[in-house]
Amino acid sequence: MKKALLIVSFVFCSIAGNAQSFLSKLLDSSKVNSGTVSSILNKVVDGVTGAADIMPIEGTWVYSSPEIKFKSDNILASLGGEAVSAKIEGVLAKVYPKLGFDQNCKYVFNADSTFSHSFKIAGKVVKLDGTYSIDKSNKNIVFTYKVFGKISIGKVNAYYTNTGSSLSIVYEAEVLIKLLKKLVSAAGSISSAVPISTIEGLLDQYKGLQLGYKLVK
Repeated sequence: MKKALLIVSFVFCSIAGNAQSFLSKLLDSSKVNSGTVSSILNKVVDGVTGAADIMPIEGTWVYSSPEIKFKSDNILASLGGEAVSAKIEGVLAKVYPKLGFDQNCKYVFNADSTFSHSFKIAGKVVKLDGTYSIDKSNKNIVFTYKVFGKISIGKVNAYYTNTGSSLSIVYEAEVLIKLLKKLVSAAGSISSAVPISTIEGLLDQYKGLQLGYKLVK
């Protein structure tokens, strides 16, 4: 027992030491300040010291705001990304309501691994159903949507962070765009009235981002 505790303590200290060393280097940089570093690290998908998410996901969640994450292997490229992050979030905040992500957007996760996703686009309310699976160690969630009319969304991979009161879901940008196009088709909306191209434009300007949204109970 004592030997096991010593091993755990050693590993924890090693991780903490590496994290502290990394932070020190960042803070010594003349290009960033502690506030920027903190914000950037909060937006990293794979945190070095992040523990597996153990909060239950079951329940009803309602759309709150756009969410952006930097990939862990692209941290250095995201330094100074505070302004970039705010800019992208501002763009998404304007576009999302036209894509069904507003106060009418709701996710319901059930204990039997089924879920429903309801939203409203151009005055039309749509409710999609399916199943979900979670890998808590990797914070990965896979949605498998049922066919809606002639629209087949299929499986959609995403990453999630669950605090208990908020649930952030982010996708690879290309995956999110494909999902949004399917949602728009399910609602029967005219593509020209829905500015998905605005989000596609972000892909050309910024690399290494994952885009999504935050839900709250």
